[in-house]
Amino acid sequence: AAHARDVLPPERVDAGEAVVHAYSHYDPLVVPGTLVDVLRRFDGRRTEVVLAELEGEGVSLDASALRQLVDFEVLVAAP
Repeated sequence: AAHARDVLPPERVDAGEAVVHAYSHYDPLVVPGTLVDVLRRFDGRRTEVVLAELEGEGVSLDASALRQLVDFEVLVAAP
């Protein structure tokens, strides 16, 4: 299970991308703006459940995108 960490408000780079600061303000992560919009869905439920829910809505996150969110501590283990 994962939840989205409280991160600084994302900075929109342009209409399609945003900069997210999670574990370090000095190592930002540039992500698609649509990804920022779905991060709140990771609310402590099992990751597979959230991914299935998103898939049902036409939003797909691949394993490398999830890995990057975990590496940058945008997604962390649910308490």
